[in-house]
Amino acid sequence: MESREFRRIVDDILKQVIEANNIGVLRTLEKNLKEYLSYITEKIQEEENTESREILLSEKKEISELHYIIKTYLKEHDLRSGRQSIEEKEEPIHTSLYIGIVRRPIPKFRGSDNKIYGPFKVGDIILIGEKDFNKLRDRGLITEKEMRK
Repeated sequence: MESREFRRIVDDILKQVIEANNIGVLRTLEKNLKEYLSYITEKIQEEENTESREILLSEKKEISELHYIIKTYLKEHDLRSGRQSIEEKEEPIHTSLYIGIVRRPIPKFRGSDNKIYGPFKVGDIILIGEKDFNKLRDRGLITEKEMRK
C-alpha cells in the first residue's frame, strides 16, 4: 500500500472516531497496536525465511506508522483536554538493569521500552533492562555477568 493512500485511510479512521467522540476506542486501538508491534518484532527475529521476514518487516512498518499517528493524536488530545501535562512521562524507564555476555549473535531488536538495541556479537558485554534481559537469557542468547570486587 502506498504511503499516501495509507495516510488517507488513517485520516478517514481518525475523522470517524473523532466525529463519534470515541477516544476510548482509539486508546484501545493504540494499546493493541503497541502489543502487536512487540509480537511482530519477536516474529521477525525468529523468522528464518527471507521472503517471510521481508513481508513481516513491511507489515511492521505500516503498523508502526499507524501506531505513531494514533499515539500522537492521543497525546495532543490529552494536552488539549488537560488530561496529561507535557512533563509527564508515558512509562518509567527500566527499574532494573542487568549486565550480560552475548553467547550467540543478536540482530537489532526493539526492546520493551520501544528503543532499538543491537546488533550484538558473541562476547559483547551489554547493559539491558530486566524484561529484555530475561527474554534474551531464556532464548540462550546471553548469560548474566557476575560482578566481583
